[in-house]
Amino acid sequence: MKKYYSLIPFFVMAFSDLLYASELEVPNSFSAGTPAVAAEVNENFTAIETAVNDNNSTIVSLQAQVQTLNTENASLQQTLGALQAAVTELQNTQTSTITYVVSPRVLESNYQDFDLNENRGVFTIHFNVALDDKSVIVDENVTVSGSGGSGTGTIEWLEGGAALRYTMMEEFTAVSPCFSGGLDLTIKGEGENPVTDKQGKAIDGDKNGLPGGDFVVNFDVVC
Repeated sequence: MKKYYSLIPFFVMAFSDLLYASELEVPNSFSAGTPAVAAEVNENFTAIETAVNDNNSTIVSLQAQVQTLNTENASLQQTLGALQAAVTELQNTQTSTITYVVSPRVLESNYQDFDLNENRGVFTIHFNVALDDKSVIVDENVTVSGSGGSGTGTIEWLEGGAALRYTMMEEFTAVSPCFSGGLDLTIKGEGENPVTDKQGKAIDGDKNGLPGGDFVVNFDVVC
């Protein structure tokens, strides 16, 4: 449940010592039937004018302070909203499924995920959940490369979108010559266009428990 806090009590306390008008002290009193001296009357008017001007200055000062506090309050509310959004995003990240590669993870288990079709490499990558196929850009965020340069290929979706099969257009040894260290298949979880799941969350390519990181696996052949 979200909690919202009011800043009004703070503002009331801040102004509690300021919300007083100046007391008017009239220097001269007059009784009925007695003559009024002009100087004393003028002195009374001067006292009234002074008190009114003083109160007016206090009001103007308070209005300026209220405007300042309103501005600060708006800024604090904006900051609070941003913090609440960050907390919500963090909670969603922690409670939602992290998308990662199930296989292949190590070389010893790669044989069933790697094949040659007319000497062209065919690689199958399995995920724990379905991917957003629109996030996959062949040869941009799913790539193959070796000492002979970068390869090109096509992608086929399997298992309801939870697996992809990358088939090279070139022969394996054209991209990875014999005894040159093999061929790396990379699936991007970082950068401007990462591969994502259907919720738009980047794959956990490096399997550190958080979205992001590139998945890289090496394939090789015996020449």
